[in-house]
Formats: sequence, C-alpha cells, structure tokens
Amino acid sequence: MRVRDKLNEMLIRFECLNLGAESARQALIDCIIDIVQKEPVDPKYWNVNENAIKHETETGEIIHPD
Repeated sequence: MRVRDKLNEMLIRFECLNLGAESARQALIDCIIDIVQKEPVDPKYWNVNENAIKHETETGEIIHPD
C-alpha cells in the first residue's frame, strides 16, 4: 500500500477528532511519524510528483506550480 493511501486511511480514522485539542494533534502527529518511519528509505519507493513540489527561488520566494 502506498504511503499516500496509508495517510488517507489514518486521516479518515481521525476525521471526528477535534484537532483544536493538543492531545488529538499529538496523536495525529504520532501516527504520521509511525507510518513514515515504517516506509523504506530508498527513493524509488516514494512516488513524488515533481510538478506538485513547491520550488523556492534564490530570493526565498515560494513558487507554486500550476
């Protein structure tokens, strides 16, 4: 299962939580960290769409691809 799918499933489980609560945010962050840490570190397993990545110019300006 792809990381994106795992994160989506995790967010579905958390959809009813009040993320204004510190404990809920910490639980969400802990789940994200757990999912990411269990993934292989080889870049070929990370399906990243280069067009979706924000790019920073030399002046620090963030360019969002359209």
